[in-house]
Parts: sequence; structure tokens; C-alpha cells
Amino acid sequence: MQLWELWQVSPEGLTARAPREVPVDVRFALDVEINGETLCLRGRTMHCTQTIGGYKVGVRLIFDE
Repeated sequence: MQLWELWQVSPEGLTARAPREVPVDVRFALDVEINGETLCLRGRTMHCTQTIGGYKVGVRLIFDE
């Protein structure tokens, strides 16, 4: 398990800062806590760029049809 700092949220995905590099196209489950509520989501890594203090990771959310 890793803890990521959430930077930005949109209807299609999110951006976070991760402590380690995450390969593109990796699918994973994540728990996102917003205002005290936890959302259980699934996503896929779209990009990962090194930044100050870690890696900026773009995640496209995957929703069930």
C-alpha cells in the first residue's frame, strides 16, 4: 500500500504525487479520501513524471458499464 497526495480531481480522473514511479498503463484499485469520505475506485496510469518530492501521476478512472 502507498499513500499519495491528491492534487487534482476531475470527472474522468485524478492527479496525485506518489513517492515512487508508477509505470504507464498499470491498472489498480485505490481508496480516495475526500472530506472525510472514502471512495473505492479503479484506475489506470496515464502518465508519470518526476517532480519535487516524488512523481506526478495522472490516473484515468475506470467505471463499470
